[in-house]
Amino acid sequence: MNRKIILDVPLLILVLFATMPACEAQNSYNPYELKVNKELAYFTTGVVMNLGGLLARTGKTPFTTQQALTDTNTDKIPSFDLSAVKQSNAAYLNASNYALYAAMALPLLSLADGRINDNAVTTILLYVETIAIGSGAYNLTSGLVSRRRPLTYNTQDFTIEERTASNVKESFFSGHTSISACASFCGAKIFNDFHPHSKLTPVVWTVAVTFPAFIGLARYKAGKHFPSDVVTGYVVGAGIGYLIPQLHRIDHGDRLSIAPMLGNGKGLYLSYAF
Repeated sequence: MNRKIILDVPLLILVLFATMPACEAQNSYNPYELKVNKELAYFTTGVVMNLGGLLARTGKTPFTTQQALTDTNTDKIPSFDLSAVKQSNAAYLNASNYALYAAMALPLLSLADGRINDNAVTTILLYVETIAIGSGAYNLTSGLVSRRRPLTYNTQDFTIEERTASNVKESFFSGHTSISACASFCGAKIFNDFHPHSKLTPVVWTVAVTFPAFIGLARYKAGKHFPSDVVTGYVVGAGIGYLIPQLHRIDHGDRLSIAPMLGNGKGLYLSYAF
């Protein structure tokens, strides 16, 4: 399934690039500007980060049954995170999964708006780039950082199989929270830019802020993440969700640039022109 997604996303990008001239020729108001080189840079950044995260995961040392049985000391967990080891609510776990799907679908509802639908190629491309970079940031970080999930310390509520699953050392940061924040903030930002004086703006932003916050709470209540994982995921996701559309604005798009650092350097290069 993952291989199919990796192949389909570049195909979608190529289709969007092919239709960009037609989109730019429309008379409908569009606060964004698309440039092929720029979009390829953003998309490449997301691909590089996702692949880097995948490679990092393959090199991780698994959490063994012996460790799960003997390494349950919580003394090194910060006090503000400690309560997470006692959480095990399965209802919240299911809710977080369904809420994530809903959060990712919410931005696409904006296409029902006439002004945004007239610029559907722009809207979809911004959304795809946001999710690509957002998922890349999560995958790379969780691949490089080996932090155990809270549930690995909970010997009463979780089975040994659950506590030694392949992803139990990928607690930092919360992917559900981050990706949902990416999607919801991206959708709210696009709506706000197309309708800067809309009376619905407070409602749109309230939903955008609340949805990932609930998902973060649900991941904590399910024993999947510490509070610091959730807060970090929220900040990273919200930042990316807001930043990608902002980078494309006609009036501000050329001030801030982002690109992957290759070669000896690892990470992202950002610059801002005053």
